Amino acid sequence: MKLIQHIERWLRRILLAISMLTTAFLVVLIPLNIAVRALSGQGWGASVQIVELAMVIIIFFALAEAEARKEHVDVSLFTNMLGTRTRAVVRFFERLLYAAFATLLGYYTLLRAIRSFERDETMWAGVSVILQWPFRFILPIGLAALLLTIIVHHFKESS
Repeated sequence: MKLIQHIERWLRRILLAISMLTTAFLVVLIPLNIAVRALSGQGWGASVQIVELAMVIIIFFALAEAEARKEHVDVSLFTNMLGTRTRAVVRFFERLLYAAFATLLGYYTLLRAIRSFERDETMWAGVSVILQWPFRFILPIGLAALLLTIIVHHFKESS
């Protein structure tokens, strides 16, 4: 179990670092695009598409870290009124449902990513073409990390 915890923590930190670097990239890209648009009358053709793809990285690669830090939305008004044992049962079913959702969504997005890879899917971005299939794998990777975090933290809190 220690090895799995180590892998989960390592994966979570790498994905968070990628998410943070992507955020920093956008912090530079957007003002530069605005400056280019102000000076030349037109911005970079692909900037909107790049921002859309970057937002997917930022969100899905940070999900596992948010789960590990318990920084997600949690409404505990009802569960705070329950006894300790009942609250533990409710938390178990909550995690089970959360894990099932992450698994199903991850599986579906993985199938879509594989199909996109097989078709060598691209998208037009202004005057250039961007490969879209690599970005399709972001969702299943992020959701797999989230699922691993849910499982590891469930067993850590249960023991």
